[in-house]
Order: sequence, then structure tokens, then C-alpha cells
Amino acid sequence: MLRSSLVSFVVLSLAGIEVCHADVSLFLPGFDPQPISVNILGVGADGETTYQVLPGEPTGTWIGQDPAFIGTGILVEGASNAMFSYANAELALSFVESCTIVNGIATCDNIDPGQTTFIDEEVATPMLVQGGGTATPVPTDSFGSGVPAQTTAQPGASLPTAGATPSQSNTPSPAANSGVRSLPSMAGLAGMLGIFWNVLG
Repeated sequence: MLRSSLVSFVVLSLAGIEVCHADVSLFLPGFDPQPISVNILGVGADGETTYQVLPGEPTGTWIGQDPAFIGTGILVEGASNAMFSYANAELALSFVESCTIVNGIATCDNIDPGQTTFIDEEVATPMLVQGGGTATPVPTDSFGSGVPAQTTAQPGASLPTAGATPSQSNTPSPAANSGVRSLPSMAGLAGMLGIFWNVLG
């Protein structure tokens, strides 16, 4: 009886791990289809979810192609809005794209430091991205923590302050950085199952 209960618990636990790392469809302002991975940083009381955006693992027709996205960005997405912020010191590039979505059309304010803010429209088409689990904290580099604060972009506004954390997020819990399990972690899980099996046997 105890053995069957443990086996049921382990099977259900593994099923939960799989769901946590399932692919998800998101609207990423300004992005063309490409391999992208996301981790959840938190969900606010307003229902907006904050994601860490990373380069994805090339699959299918993407294998062998150079990555189109480099570095780490932050996406805050709700039912009728999306904001993507990016800062990369090595590329000397930073911007915020803040969109309001109405009837499938995203009207976006694009804020580039030192340049004029401009507005564009695009079809708010969700694309399939890898991951969707919780993220580990981003290590601090010379540019800040890598996690910009949530802002509402206004014409003439500046970028979020580096080093701030999203105000609506819950504390992130440690998990795989890309949403893709590695072989050693699966081998460790198999070892733990073997120990439980031997103890019960």
C-alpha cells in the first residue's frame, strides 16, 4: 500500500514538473518569430505577469541559425497591454516598447534613450515561446541587476532605473534558468526514485 502511494505521488509530482516547463504563447512587442525562452518572475494583483525573456533553444528550422535575440529582457503582459524593456551594455542598446492592445492591434510607444519617442502599430499576434517556469534571480553586472522596474511609458519618458525589481512581482523561487531540464537534474531525480524504491522494497 505504501509503495503504491509513493509511486502515485512521484508520478503526479513529475507530471507537475512537466506542466511548469510547458511552452506558452505570448505577444512580444516588436519580435519576429524566433527561438525565445521565458521564465515567470511574478504575477501582480492586477493580473499582469512579469517574464524574464532569454534566447531560446533552436529547434526545427531554427537549428544552425544565429540567434536573433541576445541577452535578457523583461516582458510585463496583461490582458490588454504588453511592455518589453531591454538593456544590453555590451551592445550599448536599451529601449522600452509599451503597448496597449485593442481588438488585436497593439499601439506601441517606443522609447529609445537619447532619441525621439515614436508610436507604431502592429498586429498583436502571440508567438510560441519556450519555458514558463519561475526564474532564478539575475546576477548583477556593471549595468545593474538586469531586472528593470515596471513603468508606464509616456512620450518623453526615460527608461526604468537599473537595479530596481518589478513592483508587482512575487519573490522568484529558484528554478532552471531556461525552462529546459538538463540531463544531470533528471539523473538526480532518477537516483532519488531508486533510493525510495530500495527503502520500500
